[in-house]
Amino acid sequence: QLRNILIGVGSGGLWGKGIGGSRLKYGYFVEVTAFTDSISAVIFEELGFILGSVFVGIYVYLFYLFVKVAESQQTQYQRLIMWGITIWFVIQTFMHFGANVALIPVKGTTLPFVSYGGSSMLAFGIAAGMAIRLCRNPSETA
Repeated sequence: QLRNILIGVGSGGLWGKGIGGSRLKYGYFVEVTAFTDSISAVIFEELGFILGSVFVGIYVYLFYLFVKVAESQQTQYQRLIMWGITIWFVIQTFMHFGANVALIPVKGTTLPFVSYGGSSMLAFGIAAGMAIRLCRNPSETA
């Protein structure tokens, strides 16, 4: 599976095959796990290295925003909640991207807010709601 994911990532080239042009997501290389385990490989295959890097940059910016919100909290309880959300988000994202570029073994980790997975989407939606609430009124107690 990893070999096929790397083929998908590499075949996108600099500018990609275009939206819908991925062979990986239609199961040509692997069983259809492209919407969960290897969604970032599909993104790099369709959008290419340039826009795929922009996509990764968006996640790095989200990390920065989460840290900024965590540091702006007035109470230790709110700070710990936000740091927990941030660390969970960073670890899960790193595991997904790392598995798709052969840094770590493929574990089936979903990419937050992108991969198809009901419980993952629900959990990250709840965490995002908590982060937004803490972001709006950092001085109030939650």
